[in-house]
Amino acid sequence: MAPPRLLVNIVMAAVTIGVSVTQSDSMSFGVPRRQARLFSGFDILQFEHTPCKYDSRRNGTCMQGAECTAAGGDFNTTNTCNFIQGQTFGVCCLVSRSCGGVIQTNNSYFVNPEFPDFTVNSQSCDVTVIPKRGTCYVRLQFDNFTIHDPVEGSCVADQFFVPQAEIEAPMLCGRNNDTHMYLYVKDFGEKQNITLRFNLGEWNGDRKWQINVAFIECNKDWTPGDRSCMQYFMERTDTIRSFNYHQHDPEKSAMLAGLDYTVCVRQALRRCYISWTSEFFSLSAGNKTTEVGGTCNQNYVIINQGFDSKKRVSFDRYCGQVLGANNNSSKASAVLSSARPYHLRVRTSTNSTSLGKGFLMRYSQLQCLNKWVITHHD
Repeated sequence: MAPPRLLVNIVMAAVTIGVSVTQSDSMSFGVPRRQARLFSGFDILQFEHTPCKYDSRRNGTCMQGAECTAAGGDFNTTNTCNFIQGQTFGVCCLVSRSCGGVIQTNNSYFVNPEFPDFTVNSQSCDVTVIPKRGTCYVRLQFDNFTIHDPVEGSCVADQFFVPQAEIEAPMLCGRNNDTHMYLYVKDFGEKQNITLRFNLGEWNGDRKWQINVAFIECNKDWTPGDRSCMQYFMERTDTIRSFNYHQHDPEKSAMLAGLDYTVCVRQALRRCYISWTSEFFSLSAGNKTTEVGGTCNQNYVIINQGFDSKKRVSFDRYCGQVLGANNNSSKASAVLSSARPYHLRVRTSTNSTSLGKGFLMRYSQLQCLNKWVITHHD
């Protein structure tokens, strides 16, 4: 039982706010539904499992310490959450699962068996994900993701995939640290489990993964507005990289074959244009020049109604070894667009000989009344 002084604080807070703390209340102490049951004549809080920061790199879920222990999670008493009336009512719980595990707690982690060390042996490793009711998307954040690189564009030695045919997700391999993927599950059916699977082949190499699994509810500010969005970015400016992009040595990157997915950017308030530039760009084999429009027919990105800084030309497809709005140029330049929603579509061929290495692109959303925009785009 909670200390008497704490119970008094809870009861007094309820009286002050003018609500009774019951399961049917829509709001109590500023905390949403799922309030507590009666214990010894008093109501105590049982709050939503909201996201929290477990440490500088990992997210957790706010819950009571006993709940965290029952879920097989870890917490420390100094990392608390849900501050109400000067009291703390929860701990930030970190739940991790590996091969054969079940994930049903928001912001849990799927890790390799020897994590944080590498896994060497060949094996198949699954976790079962059970999304909570009302989930539209399952977001997979690849904090660590290192398995065998693709061979001529295909994941031959190692694979990560979702075996359910109803879930649209590409097979991945190679290095995918600090990237993410959204799985649309709203129409998958209630109480349907999702499998996340690694197949590790017959080679002795270092594999490691730590994947944050988050449940994204429908109709939230952070919910993608389009089910086609396999990646979703919400900042005014950010970087987007291709799968298997080697951050520390881009020349060792290799694109995956047969991909067709959409990257979505949430439009910021009073931002009417988006500018795309590249820090590294290699979409197709060939000369180190820009290629646009109809010349891009195998490996390319689509920027709807893209144009250059003087609005002289407009194309949708961009490929080659340099990103730019003008064809056959060795100089990189920004590609701008006012077409909404802000989408970047990525397509790669099954012809491995035509594949480039990948890309690291940056977008910036421009203000509607920005003098530079008015000067160049009216």
